[in-house]
Amino acid sequence: MNARWAIGAIFAGIAVVFAIFAAIGWAIWTAIPEPATRHASSSPSTERTLHLFEVCFEESCVHQAILELPSVEGPRVQIRCGLDIAAERPVFEEVDVEWADDENAVDIHYATADSGEMTYSLDFTRDCVGD
Repeated sequence: MNARWAIGAIFAGIAVVFAIFAAIGWAIWTAIPEPATRHASSSPSTERTLHLFEVCFEESCVHQAILELPSVEGPRVQIRCGLDIAAERPVFEEVDVEWADDENAVDIHYATADSGEMTYSLDFTRDCVGD
């Protein structure tokens, strides 16, 4: 009888440890925020693509842009671009991207509830950092 009790206790202990690890994994997984909004805009020549991301936390939102360019061979190159947009709430719900004629810059038009329509000018040479 004691051997059965010991085996049952071992299996119960294993189940509890598994449940604890599953709960910790779930907590970590849900703590990583997903981008609240994602937008992609291709240049008129379709050579370049600009991806816009917005992640909002309790007190502020962070904005990021990724410029995707063709490479000589292999996969396309992605370059991170900083966006200095201060916002406490999401602002990228509606976005319109206007490309410059030489495709080296864009004007990002977005609407906020507080300030109405805003424009952010992004110059790829100035604002984007390659590897």
